[in-house]
Amino acid sequence: MHRSFKLAAVFLLVTGPAANRAQIHLKQDKPQVEDLQWLWQYTKPAPNGQKTALLADSRFTELLQDELKAPQTFWGNGIPLSEVAAAFLSGEGQVESRANRYLAITGCVIDQCAQRGLLWIDLGTPKPLIVFAAMRWLEQSHTPDEKEAPFSLWLFPDRNLDPQHVPQQLQNTLANWAQPRNCNTQQIRLAAVVDTDGTTHVTPANQLGVASIICTNSTGF
Repeated sequence: MHRSFKLAAVFLLVTGPAANRAQIHLKQDKPQVEDLQWLWQYTKPAPNGQKTALLADSRFTELLQDELKAPQTFWGNGIPLSEVAAAFLSGEGQVESRANRYLAITGCVIDQCAQRGLLWIDLGTPKPLIVFAAMRWLEQSHTPDEKEAPFSLWLFPDRNLDPQHVPQQLQNTLANWAQPRNCNTQQIRLAAVVDTDGTTHVTPANQLGVASIICTNSTGF
C-alpha cells in the first residue's frame, strides 16, 4: 500500500503541473470577447437613434480613447486622434445599425459641418473592427458650398488595414455616407488609410468605395 501511495504521488507530480499549464495555455490562446453590446441601445428608435445620449455616455469617450490612438496631422499636430474623432462626431448626426452586426455613428464639427465624421464598428467578431473616417474640407481655396471645393478623406482603423482589402460593408457605408442625394458636387483630392503607427497610405477614393465626386450635407449610412 505504501508503494502504491508513492506511485500515486509521483504521478501527480508529473501530470498535475503539466495539466495545469495546458489549461492555462488554452485560456490564454482563447481570444477575449470585447463586449460593446451596450452600444445597441443607442440605435433605437430607428432610423436616427440617440446620438446625444451616446455622446454623453462615459463609455463612449473611453472607447474612443482606447481604440483610436494613431498619430494624426490632418486636424492639427499633436492633437490626440480620440479628441479629433470626438470633435468630428459632436455635431448633427445619427446612430444607425445594419444586419444586426454593423454600427455607424455620424456627425460633424460643431459650427463647421463641412468637416464630417463617421465611426464604423463591426460587432460580428470577438475583437470588433473600429474605423474612424473624417471628411476634411481644405479651407485654403473654395468655400465648401462652391463647386470644385477640395476635400480629403481619412480612415483610421483600430488595427492596420490593407487599403486594397477594405471590408465591403465598410465600403458601402462610406459610399452612402459620402454621397447622399440632392446635393452639390465636390471633389476628394486626397484619400488615405492610416496605420496605428501613423504610416499613411494614399489610395484612390474609389478603392475605398467612394467616388471622387462627393457632397457636403450627408449623415447617411
